[in-house]
Amino acid sequence: MRFYKYAIILVVIVALLTGVYLIVDKKTGSKDDTGRIELLDFDSENVKSMTIKNKDGEFVLEKEEDSWKLVSGGDFKVDSLKLNSIASTISRLYAERVIEEEAKDFEKYGLSDPVVLTLKTTDDQTFVVEIGNPTVTNESYYMRLNGENTVYTIPRYEGTVLNASKTDIRNKNIIDKPRSEIKRFGFEKDGELVFMAESEDEKDWKVTDPLEIEANIANVTSAIDAFIRTIVQDFVEEDAKDLSIYGLDNPLYAIEAETIDGERVKLLVGEEKGMNLDTYINEIYAMLEGTTEVFLVDIAPLNFLDESLNYFVNIYVYEEDLEYMEGAYAKAGGKEFEVEIKRISDDENEDKVKEEYYVDGKKVSEDGDWEFKELFKNLMSLEVKEIDIDAEVPEEEPEALVTFRLNKEPKEITIELIPRDDETYYAMKNGNYTGLITDKESIDDILKAYDAVQEFLD
Repeated sequence: MRFYKYAIILVVIVALLTGVYLIVDKKTGSKDDTGRIELLDFDSENVKSMTIKNKDGEFVLEKEEDSWKLVSGGDFKVDSLKLNSIASTISRLYAERVIEEEAKDFEKYGLSDPVVLTLKTTDDQTFVVEIGNPTVTNESYYMRLNGENTVYTIPRYEGTVLNASKTDIRNKNIIDKPRSEIKRFGFEKDGELVFMAESEDEKDWKVTDPLEIEANIANVTSAIDAFIRTIVQDFVEEDAKDLSIYGLDNPLYAIEAETIDGERVKLLVGEEKGMNLDTYINEIYAMLEGTTEVFLVDIAPLNFLDESLNYFVNIYVYEEDLEYMEGAYAKAGGKEFEVEIKRISDDENEDKVKEEYYVDGKKVSEDGDWEFKELFKNLMSLEVKEIDIDAEVPEEEPEALVTFRLNKEPKEITIELIPRDDETYYAMKNGNYTGLITDKESIDDILKAYDAVQEFLD
């Protein structure tokens, strides 16, 4: 008898638990085996529009493929990644627990004036999610669905994603392009141009202003990468009337970038605000040219603004890959000599080319290959020591010169060095002043390398 008694009790308990489950399922959605309450489950790829209503206003957005555009509520670029994250979060929304099933007082949950997110799908479904305040422990957010009376909590991460302000949904990139699409870049300091560089290919940058010269590609592209990484930390004033408050009436810096499709961005940088104690980011005021909206950016990526023109130009007066060189004539320190590279095809292997080296018509033995290459490297390594764009170069005979013969256009390049003082030279290229100054150490290195190769001549 005792066995049947326990069996009856067990049946009653199972029945009661089943009833509770059905009630929870009916009123709050189904629970999975982790105890989470499933609220919504649909394919976020089917979302075609979104309306976000918050304390900043109402923003209506439409989706075009993977990108979003703002159709009403303002005139600004939106953050498509953020909006996709909102759609994805809502499409798989679950609650941690039910707080109140028939709530009357929504104000205590922050749901009397919530952030309201309305999603519409391509199959004409509409989903409305309201986000209230964070809980006292700050581990969750209060929310409800479709204006219903049941109040839930959702995890803090999901709540933070959905508690979207105007700032949250704005695109915070200064320029939203990869480096491969940047064709022009430079900056000004105190109203004076430091440098401007252009490229037809991301690996071939040339400084075009204030002088024309090969760029230091590593330093130019590093600066571009830093500029691309620069994002808005916070928006300060939408229609600033007094720019002097931010040091933007007379900006300290102006950074300019242009893309291959003609998009031009010029960032004006003003006074430093200082350390943000919430993010530990040192911030500075900035704005885009042609606008009146002031925002804050992180100073750290912009450290290239402290560099001078020298940092962005090639460290050599002239530099070329050895594969394009056929030979050179040099005159320096009272010596004149010729160097030549002969390339001989292998009859048995057409792709293989053997190089032979000659100095003053004499072949360099194989043991002297390194010394020959060192000589040629020194001929092409006239190091830039200074830039003096406005110098008046005296009409004198060059004290040293090197003429390079190439197997590509322009076939010949002549570098002439005219004395500036006892230690330095004005560097000329094909008869024109380059704006570059080199020193006599470079000439001494050439002469030492020339002497070193002599013992390996036949």
